[in-house]
Amino acid sequence: MSFIELDDILSTSVLYDGYCNYSEIFKIHKPSINSLLNKSNDYNNKLYTREFLYKFRNTFTINKVTFPITKGDIISYEIYNVIDLFNNENIITKAQNISMEEDELEINLNNIELDNIKIRIISRRNIYPRADEILIIKSNS
Repeated sequence: MSFIELDDILSTSVLYDGYCNYSEIFKIHKPSINSLLNKSNDYNNKLYTREFLYKFRNTFTINKVTFPITKGDIISYEIYNVIDLFNNENIITKAQNISMEEDELEINLNNIELDNIKIRIISRRNIYPRADEILIIKSNS
């Protein structure tokens, strides 16, 4: 198996429920406060979202993506290719109502060529794999 290595990745970002990093200082103005209140209300249903964005140095043929999970926590996942700077996206695959009893989720991408990938995961708990635990496996060909 051949993996996308650290040297192959141009940049990575993790979005926490729509925000790039909780440690960043938010500007205090009405839209920011409303947005934070809306996010707070979203937690009433106990679902949490993370988006992992990877921009590669080159185009790679991707066979699959795997990452560790906690049994029963993952609700759904979606994998996208970000098309342009305006964040227009092309969905590659998605699954909902996942009932995983495994310790690892393996998503087959059928050897698709990508220069970036966005992985959106929705979970019952606010526990996610670290960006370095997500393995992007290249095609053997």
